[in-house]
Amino acid sequence: KNLDLQTIKQNLNLYTTILLEWNQTHNLTGAQSAQDIQKNIIDSLYPLCFLRDFELCLDVGSGAGFPAIALAIAKPKQEFILSEPRAKRAAFLLFVKQKLKLHNIHIEKKSIQEIHTKADLITSRAVM
Repeated sequence: KNLDLQTIKQNLNLYTTILLEWNQTHNLTGAQSAQDIQKNIIDSLYPLCFLRDFELCLDVGSGAGFPAIALAIAKPKQEFILSEPRAKRAAFLLFVKQKLKLHNIHIEKKSIQEIHTKADLITSRAVM
């Protein structure tokens, strides 16, 4: 289903709010303000300017969700696998998935070495 720009904006704002709340307790990202998070969102979405269409994206070390959550919000017809072995970060990603009703993402609480799938696009940010 297609989402309109207003819905995308609302979901990105809700993601920002959730990340700010969780970050106070769980230290998920160095971004400390809504402006910091929005800069990360813009960085996450920028590659859509030049990427070809894809069906499946594998995000390595998803952490706080950059770039995969922003991409999944913007591209609801594409599927995303978020690989995150750390429990608190995987729990955060699952919470975001449920709150934003992101049916196009699948969270794997595994390291990338344990995931055996072919993806059209592989993303990663600040891993290791």
